[in-house]
Amino acid sequence: MRKVILIIKKTYHSIRNANKFVRNTINWATALIIAAAAFCLWGCGYKNVEYYPVHIPVKCEIDMFKRPKASDNIVETNIEITKYAEELEAAILKCK
Repeated sequence: MRKVILIIKKTYHSIRNANKFVRNTINWATALIIAAAAFCLWGCGYKNVEYYPVHIPVKCEIDMFKRPKASDNIVETNIEITKYAEELEAAILKCK
C-alpha cells in the first residue's frame, strides 16, 4: 500500500511539474510573439512620411502644325520658327 501511495505521489508531482512547464512555455511563447510584433512595428512608427506630387501621364492628341521651311532670309525663318514654337507650346499647355 505504501508503494502505491508513493507511486501516486510521484505521478501527481510529475503531472504538476509538467503543467507548470506547459504554462511557462505558453507564457514565454506569448511574450516572444508580442515582442516580435512590437519589434516589427517599431520601425514603422518613427519614419517621416514625405508627400510629393506625382505626374500621371494623360493621352493628349495634338494636331501637327506645319513646320516652317528654311529660307534665304534668316530673320523671317527665325520669326516663323518662333511662331511654330509658340503654337506648339500653347497646344501642349491645353493638355495639362
